[in-house]
Amino acid sequence: MAAELTKGERRRAEIIEIARSVLIEDGYDCFVLRDVADRAGIKLGNLQYYFATREDLIEAVAKAESQRGLSMIREIDRGVATPAEKLTRLVHAIVDQWQREGGKIFIVVSLLAVHSPRFRRLHVDNYDAFYQAVCDVLAELEPDEPRAALMRKARLATSLLDGALFQVPLERGRGSKKMMREFLDELADAMLRLVGHQP
Repeated sequence: MAAELTKGERRRAEIIEIARSVLIEDGYDCFVLRDVADRAGIKLGNLQYYFATREDLIEAVAKAESQRGLSMIREIDRGVATPAEKLTRLVHAIVDQWQREGGKIFIVVSLLAVHSPRFRRLHVDNYDAFYQAVCDVLAELEPDEPRAALMRKARLATSLLDGALFQVPLERGRGSKKMMREFLDELADAMLRLVGHQP
């Protein structure tokens, strides 16, 4: 059973959620601590008690978003009968999350990683955790495959998902939900073939 959060931990989590909304709605260029403090109903100094700089807060938002994605993968992991179904649901859920709000956070961190060693480390850490989660799903499809080989496949599968992040919004504007499902099913089939499983 998880320990109950302290008042300070709850406040910190609330600030992160508000900051997430600000970053998604207003974008990185308009992400200002004073605006986050105003929306949280606190003074700027109180916000800076928890997050001294804009970068500290963006990093916390990115870490929380990464945990949100990993939690989603674990939920899928618990509730699906076959490994192939699990991978297919994983593809649909991840692309859906990235297409909505999560992708905006992902893109901000990716761009910040180009010039900032701090965000480059965060970017690498987030990807490493994601690779491990995907690798765990792939291990069910290929239980005898060495972990190193599965990790290479997890990286390749992730590159397909990353590409979908940029392709799917274009599809969304041109087609129906049925077309979207078909595209994601094809993506899942490609990932299954990648690991040697015939869909």
